[in-house]
Amino acid sequence: MTVHGHVSAVPVDQPVESVPLPPGIGRRPSPPGAFVGRVAELARLDAAAAGRGAVVAVHGPGGVGKSALVARFAGLRADRFAPVWWITADSAGALRSGLAEFALALTPRVAGLGPAQRAESGVRWLASHDGWLLVLDDVTDPAHAALLSDPVRTGTVVVTSRVGGWRGTATVAVDPLPRDEVVELLCRLLRQEWPEADLTGAAALCDELGGQPAAIDRAAAHLARHRLPPSAYLARLARFPGWTPAASSDSVPLLVARFHASPDHEERCRIVWELARSGTTAAREALRSLTPRHAIEQLTIREALEF
Repeated sequence: MTVHGHVSAVPVDQPVESVPLPPGIGRRPSPPGAFVGRVAELARLDAAAAGRGAVVAVHGPGGVGKSALVARFAGLRADRFAPVWWITADSAGALRSGLAEFALALTPRVAGLGPAQRAESGVRWLASHDGWLLVLDDVTDPAHAALLSDPVRTGTVVVTSRVGGWRGTATVAVDPLPRDEVVELLCRLLRQEWPEADLTGAAALCDELGGQPAAIDRAAAHLARHRLPPSAYLARLARFPGWTPAASSDSVPLLVARFHASPDHEERCRIVWELARSGTTAAREALRSLTPRHAIEQLTIREALEF
């Protein structure tokens, strides 16, 4: 996750609503290493997000690529929105925390306020400005998103969620990628790191992994790191059903970077366990250095250190 910009120094008595937007402020995940397809979904999202006060719910199964789609959209339309602010909003508390962090990025004046007051300051700023994009990632209850989208209709809110029930809200459904695009994704990811990669078994591996982009990404990283063809990964799965690659010492920095860049708390927890399974000193030191954003991540790190 990338946070950029600097905070404003403003008079103490200046209302938060009148704080000017600091140059370059924003927060969003790093763009996907490779992005394949989704032309129709991007077009629908682009159309639904047009205009002042748009609220769009991007929904679909876990691991299908909802967050990657929205990150791609935010990157392609970076000139349309200012700021872009990404919040992992899997609970009402997480949403409030993200809004509080947004307010603090706007001005240090709110540092002395409690979390709820800082969040309210962020909402007031959004309500008095337009042209912004707020992404609420991994929303588990439409009512949580409504806490913000109902009173604030000045910018654009894009939600990602695995749940339905988005009555009265524009929606973009994200289904699994077609098989040929999943195979293309694996091949692109592999050849980014290993241009001469042996792609034997690529299609069969994609089928075995259920065509899920998150699983494809992990497999591609392992194959490129060890210079293995997809058929070798398949052979390991056949011998050890459910196996996933563990972290080697040289992959630890990459995993740590992925942990901090990922907007998905489930993906971050999976990375914690990849580090734990390696059992190396470097991986354990990395586990101790991770900064969790949510209680579930803190618990996962603690359990991984006891693994």
